[in-house]
Amino acid sequence: MAKLGEVQKVFVKEGEHKKKEPDESPLKVFERAKDWKANFDLPSHSRKDTYMMDQRVCATSFRPDAYIVSHEEKICVAIELTCPMEINMDKWHKKKEAKYRRELVSDVYQMEYMIVEVGARGGLSTDLRRSLRRLGFTKKEAGLVIDECRMMAEKCSFVIWIQRFNKSFVATEMLI
Repeated sequence: MAKLGEVQKVFVKEGEHKKKEPDESPLKVFERAKDWKANFDLPSHSRKDTYMMDQRVCATSFRPDAYIVSHEEKICVAIELTCPMEINMDKWHKKKEAKYRRELVSDVYQMEYMIVEVGARGGLSTDLRRSLRRLGFTKKEAGLVIDECRMMAEKCSFVIWIQRFNKSFVATEMLI
């Protein structure tokens, strides 16, 4: 019998399949609390206050694109969206993650970081699906979010491409 922390080797005969172990993974992030509050850095005519990180979580002037917080369970999920060319996705992921871990630190709250890269042509980092699943999305829900992200990136890139020579181009809200 394997001790805690040791890997037990299981041999499977040819033509047979390994039996699946029951899923004993830790609770998904969203399952650990019931009082989630979200705040997003979105343009809005009705926004009277300037967007900033909740100072009870982390005293910083750093502004993630979004954060979701549970004050009861002391958990904060910081979300950053980057839209680089697909060839630069790994480079930007490493830069953003290092910046987040340096700028968003809390002695009281458990910090989770979700760095999302959606390529300019609709390509996605492998971390998006993994992050959505870690938060508690089902496979189907994660797939729907990913499809929407791809579609929006492609639409935005198309509009930018069409308007590339228009010096008076004014960005407007994109409809899905």
